[in-house]
Amino acid sequence: MADASPAGIRDAAIIALAWSTGLRRDEISRIELYELVNKTEDGLDIAIVGKGGKVRAVYVNDGTYAAILDWLELRGNEPGNLFTDVNKGGKIGAGKLSGEALRKMLDKRSKEAQLSKPITWHDFRRTFAGNLWDAKIDGSIIQKLMGHASQNQTSKYDRRPEEVRRQAVKVLHVPYKRSK
Repeated sequence: MADASPAGIRDAAIIALAWSTGLRRDEISRIELYELVNKTEDGLDIAIVGKGGKVRAVYVNDGTYAAILDWLELRGNEPGNLFTDVNKGGKIGAGKLSGEALRKMLDKRSKEAQLSKPITWHDFRRTFAGNLWDAKIDGSIIQKLMGHASQNQTSKYDRRPEEVRRQAVKVLHVPYKRSK
């Protein structure tokens, strides 16, 4: 990680969480400390309140978990939002990050990473779904992880080419032989 400041550590945790869970920007901004549940040595679950007030579990492990633990070590255990403001002097506040603050942070980090174009929060959702499909995870699991009410909504995130669908049906076998 290039930026070891409190804001850099917070931002790394936020970006890792978005990439590895596909959470919406507003869902990330609203996570409260008490919603971090089932914390173990290997990871934690987050009880997310998504669209329509529906609660779903989000599973965090690996480097994302490590990034969140680093942020929590700086942030402390005071009740409130998981991700809070950090002033220019590096002082961690208790204020909630707005959607606009998250947008500006992502623009800043995109520029620092010298990306050809800034990424958006929705890019994380598309990448999350696409990576799971590439790993051959069932669509109904992806639907639940993304907090979608229907498979139709989740299927809009499917970026796989037609050749993947063509190959998919080749696993089916009809034991018919031509008579000639």
